[in-house]
Parts: sequence; structure tokens; C-alpha cells
Amino acid sequence: LKIVCHDIANPLTVILADSDRDLTSPRSEQERLDRIFRNTQRLVTFLTTVRGIQREQDQGRATAPLHTGIVRIEEAIFDAIEIYRGKLENKNISVKVEGSALADSVFANRDILISSIFGNAISNAIKFTPKGGRLLVTADSDRHRVVRIHFTDSGEGMDEATLANLQKEIRIDSTLGTAGETGTGFGFYQIRTQIERMSGSMELRSKPGSGTTVTFSLRVAILKKAAA
Repeated sequence: LKIVCHDIANPLTVILADSDRDLTSPRSEQERLDRIFRNTQRLVTFLTTVRGIQREQDQGRATAPLHTGIVRIEEAIFDAIEIYRGKLENKNISVKVEGSALADSVFANRDILISSIFGNAISNAIKFTPKGGRLLVTADSDRHRVVRIHFTDSGEGMDEATLANLQKEIRIDSTLGTAGETGTGFGFYQIRTQIERMSGSMELRSKPGSGTTVTFSLRVAILKKAAA
């Protein structure tokens, strides 16, 4: 329940913020309405996905492969960033997105990839990065047709013991962030479980004082050419 509440709260925060703004520019007004629509739509699709996962758990299939489709990497990254736009701006954290594989597509569950996997990587980066920090998101691929998406922050970093604990279990207790932020309850163990259900993988690299890099690897979706 704590996990679901967190992933619902983020698009709702964007919707409420946009609903409360007094914008006079027609262009700004349209952008605001577009964001409200996108985040409302995201909320509905996420809840639909959660209901499906709950049915699988009730049927004892919680580790079965998730339903996947073709998702463009660049679009998924920017959709996840948009959810956290306000929090990034509040801490003045700059975001840079680059890489040779941004135009690639992968097999993934779009809603889980954006809200729960990429979204939580961004959320944790915000939490443990001080004001004025940086978040770099890069995407590359290898000869085995695997895309790797790296989220690298300039935050506090973690020691080896903390890294090991994060990957063992869902954390209910949580360390406060650099601005006193509370945790999400969505442990890296759970994020790893979700991406593995898409035939992907996750890797964590961090050192105290040197920030953290979270890397997700997914299969490239090779599109079949239409017959001539």
C-alpha cells in the first residue's frame, strides 16, 4: 500500500500544482492543461497495472513475466522526469539526458518502467542530492542488443554495507534526504524484482561522497520491417 500511495502521489502533486497556478499566457495555459491531462492519464493506467499485478499475486504468479510492449527509451526517460519536475526545480537540480541509444526501443511494461523503475531512480537521486546538484541520464547499447540506462547523481553516495542492504529487502525504515525528505518504502529490491520480470536487470554503484549510479538493462526491441 505504501508503494502504491507513493507512485500515485507524484502525478497528483503535479496535477494539484498546475491546477493552483494563475497563468495569463495562453501558451502557458495550454501547457498546464496538457500536463494535467498527461498525469491524469498516467494515474489511470498505473492503477490499471497495479490491479493486474494484484490479481497475479492473488493467483500466486507474483514472479511471472509482466506484460510488455515496445517502449521508446527517450520518451520513457522524459516522462519520468516530468513527474518529478517540481521536486527537481525545488532543489535546483539540473538534469542532462544524452546517449547513443536514446532513440532505441525496448520490451517493457511502460507504466511500471516510468512510474516505478525510472521514477524511483529519479526520486532517490533527488532525495540524496543537495540543492544545486546534478542528475545525468545516459543510454547506451552493446553488441548483444541490450540497452543500458544509467541514472547518475552528484549526491552523498553510499558505502558497501548500505548498498548490500538496499538490494536484500524492501526497506521500511528510511534515511532522511538532504532536505529532510522521507523515504518511499519502495526498496531497490522491489525495483529489481519488477525489472527482472521484464527480462531486464539492475546494477547499483556508489561511493560515499561520489554520488550513485543506478543502471537498468533491457532487451532492444527489434522492429520487423513491413513487407514490400
